[in-house]
Amino acid sequence: KQWYQRRVAITAGMFGAVVCPAALLVVAAFWGLFFYNRDLIWPAQMDEVIPQTYGHMMHTTLAIFALLELLIFDHQYLSFNKGLAVCMMYAVGYVTWLYYIRYATGIWVYPLFYKLTKPWKKEKSTDCDSALIPLL
Repeated sequence: KQWYQRRVAITAGMFGAVVCPAALLVVAAFWGLFFYNRDLIWPAQMDEVIPQTYGHMMHTTLAIFALLELLIFDHQYLSFNKGLAVCMMYAVGYVTWLYYIRYATGIWVYPLFYKLTKPWKKEKSTDCDSALIPLL
């Protein structure tokens, strides 16, 4: 019973600190960029490989399910400082992973990052830091 209560507390804390904020950020950022300039986030050439319905499933259902969970379940949220620390660790880990993929493959995961970097700096170091720091 104690193990179960600990597991519920951890998953509820992770939902409040990481899952829900990340889901809402993904939905807002994706659709905002999509309607502003679709080529920044989901180029039209991708429609031949990945149908647009898949894009909707990945970037719309996140908010629907996160909001439904907020309405249906009563979560035990972390304190503000603990929640912020967990959220920041997740954000730093995610940005680190993006940079690792860029370093290992030489490509950015999102086409938007090509627009944020200077074209004459094609090696490991980029100016994308200034654009990614506000996401942290």
